[in-house]
Amino acid sequence: MDRHAMEAQVLAQTGDQGPMQFTTVASSKDRTWAGLQASIHHSSGGLHTHRPCFLHYSVCMNVGMPVTTAYRRDGVVHRGLHTAGHIDIIPFGESAEWEESGPSTSLLIRLMPPLLESTAHAMGLSKSRLSMAPQLQIRDPKLEHICWALKE
Repeated sequence: MDRHAMEAQVLAQTGDQGPMQFTTVASSKDRTWAGLQASIHHSSGGLHTHRPCFLHYSVCMNVGMPVTTAYRRDGVVHRGLHTAGHIDIIPFGESAEWEESGPSTSLLIRLMPPLLESTAHAMGLSKSRLSMAPQLQIRDPKLEHICWALKE
């Protein structure tokens, strides 16, 4: 059986687990950070839908054991093995759906639009330049370093 067939089989079984359940194990909720929130979540595996009603940009980094994932957006499926340090960036207002083959631990950073807008303004950039496409399973040493520091 080839790798894609094995991934499809694992992800087909994932759907049997039902919706993904999240447990927050740490949060910046009680800190006075303006425009940024960070939290560490354990998830059960299964299916999760990211609705466009979220009012923030999401940066999510795997900080635990590897997990097979499938990410669906606009009819396109991206499959892969998420290992510690892999980062997903989901822009403000995006819809997405993903499945995980089993439990995982992630650092989720929520960036509020006003923070990005004020940063762009301070850099002399127009708010209209604040657009980005979703990025999946990226490795960026600087961003990864920031994420690990926030985790601590």
